[in-house]
Amino acid sequence: MGFKIIIELGFQAAIEPAKNEEVIKAFQPFFRTIFEFIFLELVKNNDYYLRDIVALALYSLLCCYQNTYKEQVLEVLHLMGNYEAEQAIAREFFEIVEAVGFQCSVNQNRLAFKKRFSDFIHKLHTLLSLR
Repeated sequence: MGFKIIIELGFQAAIEPAKNEEVIKAFQPFFRTIFEFIFLELVKNNDYYLRDIVALALYSLLCCYQNTYKEQVLEVLHLMGNYEAEQAIAREFFEIVEAVGFQCSVNQNRLAFKKRFSDFIHKLHTLLSLR
């Protein structure tokens, strides 16, 4: 339920950021929380529905924080304590975001992000399992 609220409000806020400054500010802590959830729980989970809902929530917040998401992602990844792995994961994730773009009102972009994110989680699961 919480992810669905983030998705709906996040996409609305990203589409009209000037009207939704308060929502964007309020969602700031959720961005980091979702990213931590990805690395602590989602990579261990094979629930594709959960993976899809997390992908859409994350994408909605990425669209809200287009100018600052890279710093936030790197900050969370830094907690891994392995510089090479952090950089590889960041590079892979940033490529997904750049390939899809930030036009969150376009359903095709949402679906593309969801698919690429699922592939990313699968690769991440494999990478972290080997460590």
